[in-house]
Amino acid sequence: MIKTDDLVLMSNLWREKSIAGVAKRMHLTPSAISFRLSNLEKRLGVRLAERNGRSGIVLTADGEFLAKRGDVFVSELNILFDEVHQRQGRISGTVRIVAPFGLGRRHIAPLLGQISRLYPELIIDLHLTDDLSRPPNTVWDILIRVSPLADSSLVSRLLSHNRRLICAAPIYIEQYGSPSHPEDLKTHKCLSISEDGHGGTYWSFHSKTDTGTTIRI
Repeated sequence: MIKTDDLVLMSNLWREKSIAGVAKRMHLTPSAISFRLSNLEKRLGVRLAERNGRSGIVLTADGEFLAKRGDVFVSELNILFDEVHQRQGRISGTVRIVAPFGLGRRHIAPLLGQISRLYPELIIDLHLTDDLSRPPNTVWDILIRVSPLADSSLVSRLLSHNRRLICAAPIYIEQYGSPSHPEDLKTHKCLSISEDGHGGTYWSFHSKTDTGTTIRI
């Protein structure tokens, strides 16, 4: 099997025409170059070069063929390396985001223009749905939810706290009374919002004097 280092060696032999010149170019000793050349010839089973004088070298037809074809490959490899190096720090590609419809339209969508101006090579695919219990079949990178994460195989990051207010119409308070404690809500007619496919809503109440109360409505 021919390795990249073998092609670099043959390319340098074709250009330098001497063991000493290749050794200097590759920062190796002449004996190391001779050993690598002999080893490559044994692996390929062909003669690649002939000695010409003390340190000069002449490539055979097979050696020149391998050197010229390898030189093209090495040049392309160097170009590829430079392109990859230049891409460092650049953000590109496609990011697929799935988010609830209301949250996505109000908070996520307005940010896309700013992100596109900052990263013009980045493509953002935003999919809005109110049923996040079953994300789209397409591959997605970011799933934004407003409820506890049930799938433990996913990596979660807290983006923001979802603070809510409990409100009632004056006519309702007049008819049913005003609750004085979160536990009183269990006997009231509450309107809950089903999110992410959950059948009910959990309301959490916290104060400075207790650890908190969670009620399922």
